[in-house]
Amino acid sequence: MFNAPRTRPQGSFAFNSQTSSSTPNLTSSYDPLAFNDQDPWSTAPSPSYTPPTYASTPAPAPPPPAATSGSGGPSSNGNSGTGGIIDEDRLSSIYQLALEAVDPYGRGEGGISLTAAGRVLRSSGLGSSEIERIINIVSSNKPRITRLEFHLALLLVGLSQEGEEPSIDRAISRKHNPPVPSLNLDSITSTGPSSSLSTSAPINADPAPSSHVSDHTSSPSTNSSHYVPPTFPPPTRTSPPPPPPAPARRLSADPWSTTVPTSPPIPTLAPLPSHSHSYPSSLVAAPSTGLKGGLLAIDKWWEKEMRIRVTLVPEREGRFLNKWTVYGVEVVRPGEETGGVHRRYSEFTWLWETLLKRYPFRCIVGLPPKRLGADGSFLEQRRRGLSRFLNFVVNHPTLKADHLVQVFLHEPNLEAWRKSTPISLEEESKGKGLSEREEMEVPGDLEDKLAIARRLLTPKVHSWSNIVTIFERHSRRLEALGADSSRFAMALSSLVEASSETWKGGIPVNAVSGWGGEERERDELGEGVREGLKRVGRSFEELAVGADQRSQQLLLVTLEALKSERDLYLAFRDLFLRHDRLSLDPVSKLQKKIELAQQKVLAVQATKKPNFEAEVDKIAGQIEAAQAEVAGWMARRGVIRSIMWSELAFLLHPRENTMVTLAFQQFAREEATYSQEVELVWRRLEEGLETMPLEG
Repeated sequence: MFNAPRTRPQGSFAFNSQTSSSTPNLTSSYDPLAFNDQDPWSTAPSPSYTPPTYASTPAPAPPPPAATSGSGGPSSNGNSGTGGIIDEDRLSSIYQLALEAVDPYGRGEGGISLTAAGRVLRSSGLGSSEIERIINIVSSNKPRITRLEFHLALLLVGLSQEGEEPSIDRAISRKHNPPVPSLNLDSITSTGPSSSLSTSAPINADPAPSSHVSDHTSSPSTNSSHYVPPTFPPPTRTSPPPPPPAPARRLSADPWSTTVPTSPPIPTLAPLPSHSHSYPSSLVAAPSTGLKGGLLAIDKWWEKEMRIRVTLVPEREGRFLNKWTVYGVEVVRPGEETGGVHRRYSEFTWLWETLLKRYPFRCIVGLPPKRLGADGSFLEQRRRGLSRFLNFVVNHPTLKADHLVQVFLHEPNLEAWRKSTPISLEEESKGKGLSEREEMEVPGDLEDKLAIARRLLTPKVHSWSNIVTIFERHSRRLEALGADSSRFAMALSSLVEASSETWKGGIPVNAVSGWGGEERERDELGEGVREGLKRVGRSFEELAVGADQRSQQLLLVTLEALKSERDLYLAFRDLFLRHDRLSLDPVSKLQKKIELAQQKVLAVQATKKPNFEAEVDKIAGQIEAAQAEVAGWMARRGVIRSIMWSELAFLLHPRENTMVTLAFQQFAREEATYSQEVELVWRRLEEGLETMPLEG
């Protein structure tokens, strides 16, 4: 069922489609447009980025035989085992440490940028021509390499350091005894290359899925949208001054209304549970009512959002063929190591399904799909989707107060807890009613507002899907530019090495006249040109590192923010589908039943048969029971209307506007800074080449 192809949405969404609330793949927030026009439910391999080719670009050479995992079968990156080059079980720890230095959270499942891989290889101390040769072996005109290609490059480095030829044949011969490369990883994780093109703000390899791009006044340690990854150099400049803070918004029952209450209630957030893993017995009771007033009840709510980091655990769990991918889930707290828990995809599914049953009329972001035989690229995409889902849940005004969410975040053995603890699946609106004040807070034209919101979902989903696709293409082009700049810098360095000796330097100065010593002629012109080429190479390396950093920031922060905005509208589309299906009730049938019973009472009273009073009492009891049932269903209608109003006014409206504002504010600010730093590199190079000689 998971591999059945889906049709791409065309123009509009049919809100009467039959969506199952028990299958995350049917209401997933993923859209085919987000996967480069490939459907994640199809049986085709996961998409990987291929840079555009131009008329002046030679066709790429065929890749080397694929490296394989220890089993000799297909690797987790989707490479089929054709040469059996690498047995990952035999690799020393330096291979894993190098991988974590360039990709601490994805563990290489989504690939490693060529620029970052080049920095690791240069830390080996090999010459530029040797590094360029190794890069060309493992990658041909690609901006990214797979995890196994990265390991192959390190293996070739080890061969070269041992004095052997770095080739595929030698790598195969050392499969059972791979060399241990000598790398200076401190130069990568601590200082990195000298470059003015540091990222304008530390980026996050696990961005907040709720499309939150933090206010730039926040400290990196307090914001999971920004953390300092060990692969990238630290900033060498100060951030631009922050704009004046926006005035705090006051709570209003209707965000479209011009009336503002004089003293709005500002409830406080419930504290997180302790780490004793002791949870209240109310788990078996009804769902939580959450925070009244939604996001608007919290002053500057976007600065107070909780952060969850989802990572891929390197080692899969299970036995033999029955193994599964495990995700690390960690609550990010400022200045505190909170540890974390391991969760399977099926446990994410359990949380998603349980929340849907308890809160069917709340907006809940869908889960990424499941695929049999998923490769590394798909797993990385799924990790990011799970991160967006979980961060949305923990920042939802109502869902975050559900104790099941806290259990999911903190319980070490969730499987055992589920077996020993009864869980209520009672619907949030069941058995509840609204007070007179709560009924008055729901606008009378709510149905019209919901109809407008529903009508606007189709163009918004379509537009945001296109925005995500185009922005990812833009970010990938910048990554490819960084890879080409790195290749260009390596080629220049190889040229400088090859030009270290010249024919002119080998001729004695006075060889013709026959007098004097063996003093050799100095090639001042060649030395000056080589020095200029070194400057050009260093500048291109700075540009490569800067482009790689910037592309990763765009992909891991800005793109995830845009995807979260898209996910929000897809979640509301699914909410309307559930509302159409689950809000139906038997009130009309019950009222008709009551009317018939009342007519029957009149008929029985008219006949005045013996003991007719007993029959009238019996029918009257049935009428009272039906009327009580009608009252319960009518109360449920009121609660559902209140919930839908809350989701529309206090969740969708503030989130869809505030999040996109923050995202594009930071994007524009960082793009301006990045452009200035690129210009600075070219200005310095221009000044440095002024002394490059034209003649000797």
